[in-house]
Amino acid sequence: MNGIIRYSSLFFVFVYSMCVTAQDILIDQGGIHVQCSGKVYDSGGPSGMYGLNENHEVTICAVGDSCVELTISNLDLEYLSDFITIHDGPTTNHPVLNNFSGTNAPQVCESSVNSSGCITIVFKSDGAGVKQGFEVEIDCIECDQSQIAN
Repeated sequence: MNGIIRYSSLFFVFVYSMCVTAQDILIDQGGIHVQCSGKVYDSGGPSGMYGLNENHEVTICAVGDSCVELTISNLDLEYLSDFITIHDGPTTNHPVLNNFSGTNAPQVCESSVNSSGCITIVFKSDGAGVKQGFEVEIDCIECDQSQIAN
């Protein structure tokens, strides 16, 4: 009985640490990530350049009833050739919140209540050249209750 409790406790600590630890994500890892902290980088990571002809997407979902807030802290893409598109929901079928190219970008994008608190980030590069890429910070915030449909 003691062994079962010990292994159950160890399993709980492992799973809990996996859920609350900030994880940095490279866009080419793809998938759905449920987290409220960390960063999303281009495929080159925090210090490298992204590659030619990339087409990647990753979805970030908030924990619980929260909404995702993304802060674009670094943006250096080929202007009008390489793009980040942010969708308000868990797939690319959801509405586009914004498109980014070049070095100009608003600072913050937030998911809405209607999208289940998820944001999907799509990155596409062409075959002509590359730059430093992007860094996007992940946070969870209280959802704007005015967005809840009656």
